Amino acid sequence: MTLHLPSFDLALLSAVFLVSVALLLARRPRAASPSLRTWTLGVWLGMGALATLGSAGGSAGAAAVGRVLLFASLVGMTVAVRQGFTGQALAPRERWLAAAGALAAGLAVGLPLPLSGFILGGVLALVPGAGAVFLLARWRDLPGGVRGLAAVLALTSALALWLGVQPASAQSVPWGHVLALPLLAGTVAFLIALLDRSHAGLSEQQSDDEVTGCLTRRGLHPVLQHTLARSQRDGQPVAFLLVTLDGLDALHQRHAPRVMDRVLLACAQRLQVRVRGSDVVARYGPDTFAVLLPDTPPEAAAPVAEALRAAAASEPLDLGAGVSVAITVSIGVSVATAANRWTETQLYQQAEAARLSAQAQGANRVAVAPLL
Repeated sequence: MTLHLPSFDLALLSAVFLVSVALLLARRPRAASPSLRTWTLGVWLGMGALATLGSAGGSAGAAAVGRVLLFASLVGMTVAVRQGFTGQALAPRERWLAAAGALAAGLAVGLPLPLSGFILGGVLALVPGAGAVFLLARWRDLPGGVRGLAAVLALTSALALWLGVQPASAQSVPWGHVLALPLLAGTVAFLIALLDRSHAGLSEQQSDDEVTGCLTRRGLHPVLQHTLARSQRDGQPVAFLLVTLDGLDALHQRHAPRVMDRVLLACAQRLQVRVRGSDVVARYGPDTFAVLLPDTPPEAAAPVAEALRAAAASEPLDLGAGVSVAITVSIGVSVATAANRWTETQLYQQAEAARLSAQAQGANRVAVAPLL
């Protein structure tokens, strides 16, 4: 079948054009970031691709140029995702792969259907798919807006694959027209993601968490560094616990955000009443706390973690109106000793691996990392 929607295409092109102009004229520091400039370039390349494909008619040359521009547009947007969330650009090998993909997208025009569509679908699916995988690998720590961007990239990749595997009789669907909507949706999602990222960055700069009153991850950093330095100087062990609330995502789907805040606050309070005055409880992530235990040897760290697990699950949290929620946590424990002399990064990595092990065993458990 063929889509004959010129008015729809014009509306999408106009919307993308206005968004890209707004990005170029923005004066805020975030808008001036390399990632946003790269995304804007991708938008303009996408507009060129849509215009070229829409006016190609039966011209193989124009169709080839349009497909190359469309591929370059998706590459630009994927690069922007990496720049915006890691500060990394494409490596030389990745640039060569991108150039090869653009060449394949253009040359596929001269091949017969359905081979031409299959190659183009695979090439176009690969780029947003790579961006989606990059974000999905970090799903747990991503703000909601960035998760939305990952979903848009994944859907765009799936759409390109779906178009590519259509039989020859159905491959008259104009690629540019069908991918115009993800282009616009991706732009909106990218802007929301950057705003969420900025908000998360501002939150991390605060020393105290607004919901729980605990130290933030940023606030814990100098404390942990100082404690580790003293530990290595004096030869005293330091235990580090990562405490993650079980099932918080499912709870979030059933209750309002204020309920989530009450659960987090209750968990923080139950942890704080069970630790010593020299210990530190910090809000380490959306559903995770960190507990720093100075002068705590390995044989003492596990019982402390077990006591914290039991304290968190001591009783359901009453939400009123006869509604209550159970609170359980999974805890990963790591201990820096005079023998292993773990750095802050190693201490976190070992605790994170133990926490994941505790969750894999069924949650509401404690797992201790080996001392190595």
